[in-house]
Amino acid sequence: MKKFLLLILLPVICVAFLQADYIYVVNSESRTLSRIDTETGTVNNTFTQLGLTPNMLKVNTDYIYVVLSGANSIQMIDRHSGTTIRNIFIASSSNPWDVVENNGYLYVSGMFTNKVYKISQETWTVVDQITVGTAPEGLEVCNGKLYVCNTGGYASGYANSSVSVIDLNSFSVIKSIPVWTNPQDLYVFNSQLHIVCTGNWSSISGAVDIIDSITDERIDRLLMGGNPWSVWISPQGIAYLGEGYNSGVYSYNASTLEILHNSSNPLTPGGIMISGSNDCIAVLYAPWSQNGTVYLRNHNWQPISQWTVALLPTDICYYSNETPISDEELPLPKISLYPNPVNKDGILNFKIDNAFYKELEVYNLRGQKVLQTNVIKGETSIDLKGKGLHSGIYFYKSGNVQGKLIIK
Repeated sequence: MKKFLLLILLPVICVAFLQADYIYVVNSESRTLSRIDTETGTVNNTFTQLGLTPNMLKVNTDYIYVVLSGANSIQMIDRHSGTTIRNIFIASSSNPWDVVENNGYLYVSGMFTNKVYKISQETWTVVDQITVGTAPEGLEVCNGKLYVCNTGGYASGYANSSVSVIDLNSFSVIKSIPVWTNPQDLYVFNSQLHIVCTGNWSSISGAVDIIDSITDERIDRLLMGGNPWSVWISPQGIAYLGEGYNSGVYSYNASTLEILHNSSNPLTPGGIMISGSNDCIAVLYAPWSQNGTVYLRNHNWQPISQWTVALLPTDICYYSNETPISDEELPLPKISLYPNPVNKDGILNFKIDNAFYKELEVYNLRGQKVLQTNVIKGETSIDLKGKGLHSGIYFYKSGNVQGKLIIK
């Protein structure tokens, strides 16, 4: 009887383990990776021993990639056990800063060499490199292009701050977009790039530049004040900015670009990096040469929990092990687009009658994706002006739902 009960309970226990949410934190001065189990509250501040000057990290289902700025390499770690699988050397004196993963490759910014490096995930070696702007840092991929934040460098007062646009098919720079002073981080939302620019730490305050990935033009700028350092955008469409001095957290609506909290009325507690999930937001407080703190809040900014991590943390990732659901199991969204036809410079509205966390994509008759936005319950509007759309017939889809859109 006991054996029978054990066989019944074992799958339940395994499922619970697989569904646990974890928070990963890079501790630069301690040279360790912390892992926090959000269900049990257990903190392991030595989950992995890291190499020289660990900086940023990226996490997927199986692996964690930590950028080692001092070792000029990427440390690849098994996400489940914390075991180091390999160290991927980039280039001497490259001082790698950030890493992003896309279609079988890793892309790494080399802050001291002004280059982006392309790493094959088959051979785990650098297979190509390209020169971008001065002192590149943050990276992100959108619509088949890699966007690179070129800070301009401290020595030059962050002159010529820009975003390089790299076509991933040809691996060539196709455009350089001037932006506000000292772009550090970026995030993709509704086919737009939200570029966090820190300012010069003294006389020039920070801002967020918005770039349309269809036209690769800057379409807006939010003057936030202070020294915003990083950005994370929630599934609900609220952008949260970490502050370089830990003085607060700024926020704005990523769809309407309405500023909610800036340097004059920041959310507290503050922190330099933000991550989160559908349900909560994790704020990384990182005082110089001291142990850091992770504050967990809900989306109403009420406290859930907090944990102490190790010395001088530099990056955080909230990994949610949500149970995957196939498109067939999800409720079909009831999507209404109006007006339809819509003017090419007009406002396109769409209404979702039930919650459906996917993306609405618009394609032309050639099958090319020309527009993309998140789909959530409620009503949303998109200003088509400047999107580069021409009169004609288009098709939209979200999951299994498809329809026709006419632009006049």
